[in-house]
Amino acid sequence: DIGACDELQTLTTAILERAWKGDRRALTDLRRGTRKDFNTKHPYASQVPTVSMLSSIGEAPSALAPSGAWLQNRHGVDSDGMVPTDSAVLPGADYVHLENLDHAAPANYGAQGTSPGAMQQALLTLALEKANRKDAENKRQP
Repeated sequence: DIGACDELQTLTTAILERAWKGDRRALTDLRRGTRKDFNTKHPYASQVPTVSMLSSIGEAPSALAPSGAWLQNRHGVDSDGMVPTDSAVLPGADYVHLENLDHAAPANYGAQGTSPGAMQQALLTLALEKANRKDAENKRQP
């Protein structure tokens, strides 16, 4: 949708490139069609234990609440204010869904009661548990 509105594309590109030192392709690379095509061309390695973390803004007070509401009203999807929840999970990955957190909260210590280190540790623990389960399954197979 950003790509369809010249003014919005100009504004978001300026913020992305100047304030965040990012690449303008980040806006188009995350489109649903682009992600689907990428995932089809580059299947995720199922032997790598992976846990995706996604959040949804819900009722959380956030600067991203307007964009979250827009995604809900325009596309009928829950989101963290930036990424639809159904786009946040890598194909074949287990996932953890944190509710009432916006896109930035998991990386900002103390934002909306979060601790990035504790989240990373929990996700790593889940990935290692997944690897152990997979290893045990492989050992049981003849």
